[in-house]
Amino acid sequence: VSPLGASVRKKFGIADGVKGVVVTQVEPASRAARAGIRQGDVVVEVNRQAVADTDKFRQLVGKNKDNVLLLIHRKGATLYVVVRK
Repeated sequence: VSPLGASVRKKFGIADGVKGVVVTQVEPASRAARAGIRQGDVVVEVNRQAVADTDKFRQLVGKNKDNVLLLIHRKGATLYVVVRK
């Protein structure tokens, strides 16, 4: 994941009002790929806690020993995705 800077927003077509971190790469056989996460998705929340930057994202995902609930912003739509550990 990466911060939502101006160049990243432009590359993935992400509106200025969207907050979170952007998925820049998804390994094909990863848990994220199996959950349906795509390059360009914006992770807004992890387990219902807001994600402001990459450090917060890693902290929230790292401390979770079970499944992770992500709130994703994708091309103007918002959806929940469960990544199973």
